[in-house]
Amino acid sequence: MLSFISQRHLLVAGLLAFALTGSAAAEVNKGTSRAYGVTVDVHSGLGDGSLIDRGNVRGAAPPAYDKSRLVRNTHFDEPGVVLLDNDAINTAVSSDVDGSAGDRMADAIASIDLINLEVFPSILSFEATTVTADALVSGDRNDFSAAGQSVLEDAIVTVFGLAIPIERAPAPNTVIYDDLGVRIVANEQIVGGTGVNNRTLTVNALHISLTGVFNEGVLVNGEIVIGHADAALRFVPCGFVNRGQSAWSGLDVTLHTPLGDAELIGAGAISDTAPLPYNRTRTIATASLEVSGLVDLSTGIVRGHVSSDVDRVPGPRFAAAEGFVNQLDMSVVPGPGPDLLTFRAATITSAAEVAGDFGDFDVMGGATIENAMLRVNGVLVTVASNPPPNTVIYDALGIRIVANEQTISGTGLKNRTLAVDAISITFTDVVAGGTVLNGRIEIGHTEATLVALAPCQ
Repeated sequence: MLSFISQRHLLVAGLLAFALTGSAAAEVNKGTSRAYGVTVDVHSGLGDGSLIDRGNVRGAAPPAYDKSRLVRNTHFDEPGVVLLDNDAINTAVSSDVDGSAGDRMADAIASIDLINLEVFPSILSFEATTVTADALVSGDRNDFSAAGQSVLEDAIVTVFGLAIPIERAPAPNTVIYDDLGVRIVANEQIVGGTGVNNRTLTVNALHISLTGVFNEGVLVNGEIVIGHADAALRFVPCGFVNRGQSAWSGLDVTLHTPLGDAELIGAGAISDTAPLPYNRTRTIATASLEVSGLVDLSTGIVRGHVSSDVDRVPGPRFAAAEGFVNQLDMSVVPGPGPDLLTFRAATITSAAEVAGDFGDFDVMGGATIENAMLRVNGVLVTVASNPPPNTVIYDALGIRIVANEQTISGTGLKNRTLAVDAISITFTDVVAGGTVLNGRIEIGHTEATLVALAPCQ
């Protein structure tokens, strides 16, 4: 009789010949496999019997591995519930995934000799000279294959006194018995994954399910697996910037009072996400918002542009946004006396860009405000044309105005985001015009983000 290792080499060679269909340029960068001889998990009114993953062996690549295990003379007896005896359990797993390109494989095999199983009271029994399960996944990204098989030598199962011989090499997912809460499947095969970036295969030589089985006044539930093997190959994306996002909005106004609200969201807004790379512009001729006693706002041209070269190819990438608002004229809580706030500017611009690669992101942003006139409660406030980042130009009486407001977020390792507001105005419980005002105005908002995956190991 062939040794277990010789049988394994023959099985793997045969399955590989069936499964390998070609080669691609991509790298398989994760392979896993596992095998065990027997799992018993039976629960009844007479007690519980659990023997989990007897003979278990597993591996994960890279690096490549080749492992085996031998467990002799298993005897498991939970009186009145389940009895299991077998001579030997041989299990082995292997994979050649090493991080280099080309077809790769992950394999698992379990073999159980001279097995005898009984589930009480008088529900079923099973015996066989040898039970073997084998699972193999092979190939490369976009071309994964799965192949499995089960061999049951001299196998017979008896259910409620009915003896049922089992074929030596049953077809995948052969249902041997399915009645009275007992379901028995030979050569159970479960294929998972997309076949593009991953593929998994699970093989159970014999799978017995007990669901609400009632016999001789005893209720029995449980699962028994004899001969388990599973294998998986995966292409886990790594080593590149995999997402770029950028956005522009000319005006965002949200004001609240007990007497009413005013809102203008995303005037001239444009945004996009890569991959695929993009380069887009949006222009509107004017934007306006008028709510009596609260706000009177108008602009000329509002234009925004967003771009990114993120294409999921290794190397530094960028995401960027920029735009301008022309001829802004805005009054907040206009009145017969001085307005709460008056702001005019010929042109307001902002820009935000994130560039780089995993662990090495740079941010660049800025804003300009040309020919600006700002009055708060009738008092003239100076606005620089090229303000440094986060320049506070007014902060009193519940009104805070920031020029070139910049917010950086993300870890800087895997991601980075830069948001820039050319002008931000925040109102917090401001008493004006016989009411209380809260809210925020953002003029010239740009935002850019890059997200990267760690380099392949």
